[in-house]
Amino acid sequence: MVSEETLQAGHAGRGPMAWAGAAIVAAVLLASLVTRAAAELPFTPCVFYNLTGLPCPGCGMTRGFVAMGHGQLAAAWGYNPLAPLAFACGCAYMVWFAAGWPRPTGALWRWWRRLGPTVYAVVLCAVGASWALSLHRHLHGAGWGPPALVQWLAGWVQR
Repeated sequence: MVSEETLQAGHAGRGPMAWAGAAIVAAVLLASLVTRAAAELPFTPCVFYNLTGLPCPGCGMTRGFVAMGHGQLAAAWGYNPLAPLAFACGCAYMVWFAAGWPRPTGALWRWWRRLGPTVYAVVLCAVGASWALSLHRHLHGAGWGPPALVQWLAGWVQR
C-alpha cells in the first residue's frame, strides 16, 4: 500500500485511475480530431433534454469538442461555451500525463489545498453561467454569439 505522504510527494507513479483517466481523455480527444461534425441527429442522447425539453449544462459539448478538434473555436463556443475550456483542460491533462510530471508537491500542493475549493466554486459558477446562456438561447432563439475576442481568435487560427 502506498502511503499518503508518498502520494502527496508525487512519487507513486501512475496508478490505475490515472491510466484510466488518460485513456478516456485520449479517446475523446482522438475522436474529436478524426470525426466530422455530425449532422443533426434524429434523436438526442441527453436524458435531461429528453425528460424536460431543456438543454442540460453539457448539451452541445460533443459538437463543441469536434469543432475544437478541427480548429473551429467560434463554432465550439456556439455549441457550448465550456467546450473550448474543457478541450484545453483535456489537452493539458494529456501533456501532464505524457510528460510523467508528478503530482503537485511542497508549496504548490499547499497552495492547491488552500485554493482548491475556490477553484471548484469558480468552475461551478462557470457551468451555471454556461447553462444560463444555453437556456437563454433555447428559450429566446439563437441569442448571443461568441464574443468578439473568440471570433477574432478563430479567424487568426484559421489563417
